[in-house]
Amino acid sequence: MISNPKAGQQVQCWYAQRFARLWPFHGAVGVVKIVGRGRPRSHGVLIGGVIVVVPAGNLRPPTRRALEIPPLNRHNGGTVHGGGG
Repeated sequence: MISNPKAGQQVQCWYAQRFARLWPFHGAVGVVKIVGRGRPRSHGVLIGGVIVVVPAGNLRPPTRRALEIPPLNRHNGGTVHGGGG
């Protein structure tokens, strides 16, 4: 869980399994645009061109699978595009 997201940070919306089917943005990756400071702590996340309000407890770092980034290894130089050094 990300407790204090920063504007511009990439996050993934994640809800409990029993609620996941109810939320269309479950598993979606977006960028924090508005950081909530009061109560309740909700944040504005840009997903697919739409700002979605997401409670702070439902944000986590995006998984590599969610980002569709190939795994880093010694054959690509430690970077996504190769040429690591």
